[in-house]
Amino acid sequence: MTNIPHRKTLIFHIGDPKTGSSSIQQTLFDGNWSCPGHDLAYPDRLNAIPLAKSLYADAPAPQRQHQFAETADWLRQQPEKTAVLSAEHFAFVTPETLKDAVEQYLPDYAGRVRVIAYVRPHAARMLSTYAQRVKTRGLQQDISAFCKAQIRQEKFIYTPRFTAWRKVFSDDFTLRPFLRDTLYQGDVVADFLHTALGSGPITINAGPQVNESVVSRMLWKFPGGALRACEGSVF
Repeated sequence: MTNIPHRKTLIFHIGDPKTGSSSIQQTLFDGNWSCPGHDLAYPDRLNAIPLAKSLYADAPAPQRQHQFAETADWLRQQPEKTAVLSAEHFAFVTPETLKDAVEQYLPDYAGRVRVIAYVRPHAARMLSTYAQRVKTRGLQQDISAFCKAQIRQEKFIYTPRFTAWRKVFSDDFTLRPFLRDTLYQGDVVADFLHTALGSGPITINAGPQVNESVVSRMLWKFPGGALRACEGSVF
């Protein structure tokens, strides 16, 4: 890909899971936001899951070539200076794999990639995951046993994974805490836009957060007692 009329910054939003990704994606897809003097390009699909999955180790090479060729064509047509690709599935790809793919298939964006991720405190993340599995998979296990099993499996060890992203992308990797008191305007969608655009007041013209469960609302309201059932097991 050559002759980009305006050199763009390409942002990969990689999740993490259970950090408001669906709300971010829906708002960007619908265009229900504004920031004077700023705009960004977002694909005409809700998320970039097919692109992210093409980076999996077992994905066939033609799948990766096809997905990145489509992405390159789309980027060529966008006049905005910032473009966003969003999928939690990027979180399950090694950062080296993503960087290598950009250099191979999107060479004009090499060195112009940013990666933005959010991380949820262990207790809240574990409770939210538990609630989701009860709802969607009919999980019968009690929460105490679930927490202990997750700890044994080392499911929520963040540091090595995010350290790897920092090592590969350096200052172009931004990790934000999924905590209402630290988010811009107390909202993850506004926070993402503020982080991506860098300046200017953000206005969100959207309804309630997508997939916001009863448990999630309780976590926002009562963060201090979020996982009392797992007390003594999580930390």
